[in-house]
Amino acid sequence: MYSGPGLSTPRIGTAWRGDNLGVACQILDSNNKRLVLAIERPGRNGVQWANTAGYIWADDIDGDTSFLPPCSSIGRDLRPSRDTAMYSGPGLSTPRIGTAWAGELVNGICKITDNKGKRLVLGRHLAGRNGVQWANTAGYIWDDDIADNTDALPDCGLA
Repeated sequence: MYSGPGLSTPRIGTAWRGDNLGVACQILDSNNKRLVLAIERPGRNGVQWANTAGYIWADDIDGDTSFLPPCSSIGRDLRPSRDTAMYSGPGLSTPRIGTAWAGELVNGICKITDNKGKRLVLGRHLAGRNGVQWANTAGYIWDDDIADNTDALPDCGLA
């Protein structure tokens, strides 16, 4: 699993064969290879947090993913109220994988509550930053750091 759509982006986790994988959308990398933005639901005790989100090569997923909508056609536009961290999983103790900068566009996909009752939003920072972060970096953002209301976002789900 990668933080952005491409092999050169940081690897942030693993989707194990046979695990419950929630898939959201698809996107093409700069070489026209298809990736799927997914949530690896169970995680691995001591290895990876449950609900780690990232991009997976479509060819590595069992089953047809061609029906998935393009990532550009789902979610809603949100703006962080301040520079805020993006995390690989829904919680402050999960690895930080990027930044959503204040006032810049984030595509909010779904919401989830962490184990302390705090809401996070799975989003894609659309622009990226040259030399710092790839465009379309995906991660969880604290809801309190988002200027817009996120109540209408669908739940990321746990099933």
